[in-house]
Amino acid sequence: DELQVLETGRPRLDVLAAYAHGGMQRWYSESKAPILGRSGAVIGLLGMARDVTERVQQQRALTQSEAALRGQSQLLHAILDSLAEGVLVVDGAGEFLLFSRQARQLLGAGPEGICARTWARSCGVQHLDRKTPLAPGDDPLLRAMAGEPWSEVEIFVKNPQVPGNHLMLTGTPLIDVDGAIKGGIALLRDVSVHKALEQRLAQAHKLEAVGRLAGGIAHDFNNLLSVIQGCTGLMLQTVTASELREDLEQVLAAAERAANLTKQ
Repeated sequence: DELQVLETGRPRLDVLAAYAHGGMQRWYSESKAPILGRSGAVIGLLGMARDVTERVQQQRALTQSEAALRGQSQLLHAILDSLAEGVLVVDGAGEFLLFSRQARQLLGAGPEGICARTWARSCGVQHLDRKTPLAPGDDPLLRAMAGEPWSEVEIFVKNPQVPGNHLMLTGTPLIDVDGAIKGGIALLRDVSVHKALEQRLAQAHKLEAVGRLAGGIAHDFNNLLSVIQGCTGLMLQTVTASELREDLEQVLAAAERAANLTKQ
């Protein structure tokens, strides 16, 4: 370095160099500049070194800390993205700190241009009647920000990107290590399949009830037909008039056809 400065006449400033000192490595910031004579020729060299070991160690520790933080952040996002539930996190001012990928899919929107007080309206969040917008007082995320420990509500989401999702919305406060409320957390769970199964089960129960009712009616109707058949058969044994017998035979045949219908 010294020869280069002397030959080129150019200074080298703040160059980091490591030296072994007392069995330990020390870092120095070195600056070297040429001394020029009256003719402008290099006649000497001026050098200065500062021990910057602490600064280098701090920078390295900071770099390692930032790398570890990035790794933790990537791991957290990977975990959140692998969840079936959507996750929303806001700070005390209602600005979104986290809006998971699944939350975007369930809501059909991201955090751009919205905050905690407007997200429900912007995403088309409604009550189960599919007409009434979710009011701020019913929003678990806002209630969590206000300090309510836990709240849950079933919602319906419909907007141009989402044709209709049944979701379970749960809110809980975001609390720091000192126990102070710093925002809110909302969990979005898709219950559309569960609701569809509930509806199918309810329909099956209705059909089962109708079947039981029809079976009971058929049983009672068969009892009435048995009486009609029995009485008609007894009358045929005692009646001799041909016209009357013909009418009784028609009654008996009709009763038999009705009994066969109830067996189908």
